[in-house]
Amino acid sequence: QQFIVYGFNKDEIDGNLTYKSFNEDEFYEDLASSKAVICNGGFTFISEAIHLKKPIYSVPAIGNFEQTLNGFYVQKLGYGEYHEIMSAKRVANFLKRLPKYQKRLAKVKKTNNDGIVRELIYRIEKYSL
Repeated sequence: QQFIVYGFNKDEIDGNLTYKSFNEDEFYEDLASSKAVICNGGFTFISEAIHLKKPIYSVPAIGNFEQTLNGFYVQKLGYGEYHEIMSAKRVANFLKRLPKYQKRLAKVKKTNNDGIVRELIYRIEKYSL
């Protein structure tokens, strides 16, 4: 398997790992074209992965309750797995289960938030005198 790794502020290839410095456009292209993601469990990134229907392997930052809770729900909802530590064996097993997670993610409905956005704009304009 080939992996693209962000977060180490370097551009380098080491075997099957390609390290990249953060570039927003390139990051989103890599995310959109990936078969799955491995992340720490922040809400925004998990939401983006779910929206793009990417299975998630979540390893929350130690002591971060929000990330732990997000990882718990990723697993509970069947969108991927939550582990307190990462290991090659666990990642390999996760990759074997991708079809199961992809099937579950395929059932996620995309919603239209236009009504909420209109209401927010209306309230902001009404009460921001």
